[in-house]
Amino acid sequence: RLQPYYDRADRPRINAWQTLVNHHYGLRDPNAPENRRTLVTPNNLPKAKQEAAEAITRGLEALYRAGAIKTRQDVTEALTAAGFEVVRTTRSSISIADPEGGRNLRLKGALYEQSFTNGNRLREETERASRFYREHAEQRVQEARRVCRQGTELKQAENQRRYQRTYNIRETATGYAEHHREHAAQHHRGRTVPAAEKPALAGDQRAGTVSGADRAQRHGRHFPGVLGADSV
Repeated sequence: RLQPYYDRADRPRINAWQTLVNHHYGLRDPNAPENRRTLVTPNNLPKAKQEAAEAITRGLEALYRAGAIKTRQDVTEALTAAGFEVVRTTRSSISIADPEGGRNLRLKGALYEQSFTNGNRLREETERASRFYREHAEQRVQEARRVCRQGTELKQAENQRRYQRTYNIRETATGYAEHHREHAAQHHRGRTVPAAEKPALAGDQRAGTVSGADRAQRHGRHFPGVLGADSV
């Protein structure tokens, strides 16, 4: 079974390829510190949950700008005060229970990360991290080239090992063509050629025969006394 993508093995190669494409075309780099989003949601999130997550994040951003939120603990308390039940926290997200009993809503982004510990310094830290990120852009691109090339070579070798053929296609095609030509030649030599396919001959020769007059004329050249016109 062909498996074109296996996340654990292929993600580094895909991420490296993304870095190279963004660098080559000057595209917006989603990994740059200044481009970090306050809310990150999966593509398959239902529309209602997507809208709820966006509304919650907008409310938290307003509190952050007002200075009421400075740490992730403040975020958790703000969610609880708004009537939400915080059911799980991880290094990069906070999950709240669905009021209607559905699946938990996972909130992921800059505001929900464990590293959000000092709101007053968040902007300064982001600017410093952005400068560092830009200064090391060339090193990052070189490393991406190495990872992408190595990953591609490993993927190619793995596919050739797992899906190798038992014969060489080019050699097989060449051998078949030669066999076909030889078979056709043997068939042509062994068959009787219809009269209609044979070329017409000079004089009265047709279908490989020679008329009596032609034979007499030929013999007359060698024996002049046979034909009155050639006799002496």
